[in-house]
Amino acid sequence: MTVEIDRRYFLKRSLQMCGAVGLAGFGGVTLVGCGDEETGAAQLPPVPAGAADWEPSVTPRKDRQFRWEPLAEGKHARATGLTLSTIGLGVSVQDRFLKEFERRTGHKTTPKVTTLTAMITEWLSGGASKYTTVETNANRNSALWDHDLLLPIPVEQVVPWKRYARDLFTSKGALGYDRHNQWPLVQVWVDPADQKEFRLVPQFFNCDSIGYRPDLVGGDVDSWGVLVDPEFKGKSAILNDSLLTPGWCAGYMKANGLADIKDTANMTHDEVDQVIDFLTKKKKDGQFRVIWEDYGQCVNVLAAGEAVVTDAWNPVVEDVKKQGVPCKYATPKEGFTAWFHGIAIRKDTPDIEAALDYVNFCLEGWWGAQVATQGYYSPATTAKTYLDPMHRTSKKFTDWQWWYEGGANPRPKQGWPVNGRDTGSFDTRWGNIMHWMVWPDDPDYYAKRWNDFLAA
Repeated sequence: MTVEIDRRYFLKRSLQMCGAVGLAGFGGVTLVGCGDEETGAAQLPPVPAGAADWEPSVTPRKDRQFRWEPLAEGKHARATGLTLSTIGLGVSVQDRFLKEFERRTGHKTTPKVTTLTAMITEWLSGGASKYTTVETNANRNSALWDHDLLLPIPVEQVVPWKRYARDLFTSKGALGYDRHNQWPLVQVWVDPADQKEFRLVPQFFNCDSIGYRPDLVGGDVDSWGVLVDPEFKGKSAILNDSLLTPGWCAGYMKANGLADIKDTANMTHDEVDQVIDFLTKKKKDGQFRVIWEDYGQCVNVLAAGEAVVTDAWNPVVEDVKKQGVPCKYATPKEGFTAWFHGIAIRKDTPDIEAALDYVNFCLEGWWGAQVATQGYYSPATTAKTYLDPMHRTSKKFTDWQWWYEGGANPRPKQGWPVNGRDTGSFDTRWGNIMHWMVWPDDPDYYAKRWNDFLAA
């Protein structure tokens, strides 16, 4: 394959990535070859002896085996001279997380918070060399992998994984596994059959639904159809995303006999046309009060009652509740939209040890316990060690019982649900999946038709 073909392929895939959220292209960004500055794969450090016997512990051990393990309060690890430069969403790249990582390991951090599309665009257009890791949604990660930007990570280097990984990321028999698209295994592993190397190490995961104001809606919501219901004309908000929004709409239309769609996560051109034409008609009728793009914007319109229903990320609902405003997350009869975020390591990073320490830190248990109160799940059951004794959410129930088992509290915090965690337990959610957020065969067509919708 010549360099000319390589660049042509790169341009096509890169434009697909930008198009996936309705952008026409890179808007003037100069594309460069992905391998122009490569120096070869990073040299992996040896796995320390005893890693196979590691167990999570809230209490710091007297002799720590790994830098990423808990460190006694008030202490700070000696500086290593290594730097973790990571890029991701604001829900994972947070100062409180990174300061704890620095304290435990002695590594420096240089974080960047951005959007899903922007981070992939930056890496594909030559900016990967600035980073050690990328924290991204799995359905975007293929573009980075296909361009040879990422390091295959041996499973032995991820210490908490062997004994504490959830079967959702290791077994085809797990609750929530998609046999048709083979998700999530096909995106986690270089080879799902042997599971020896990660393409992307799972960091946190969840399933999306509808956020709503029960006080303004007049009851509970149980269908994605509420977003296009004329009863809420001018009071509905939807996400500006050419993959996710047509996806849930396709699931609603298929389940309710409004369209004949085989795979709602990966539609044909004709199927995309049916969905976009349906949404366009709703838009022209004045159905949508807001087509939101920013997390904070979604929180604000829901809290203010500007919109009473919206397709929402779980933390949106939790943040509205924290303002003392009644808000709930729906259990759609059509099913939830499943996804996972992961950490990928740049192939030629000189700070490979910092990168591996970060991957392990996020799965050690503390990090997973922190994001639980945002509504997210950890791919490692180590979080239970921390959540079991915690009562940050409910005096009656531990944080593990509340966030994973759906524990009911008759006297919840103001604005919180009466019957425990919205949408119930882990098993309840993952037994009701509509589809995973996958990368479709023709994202360009999704983007083209989404732009038609936005322009209508």
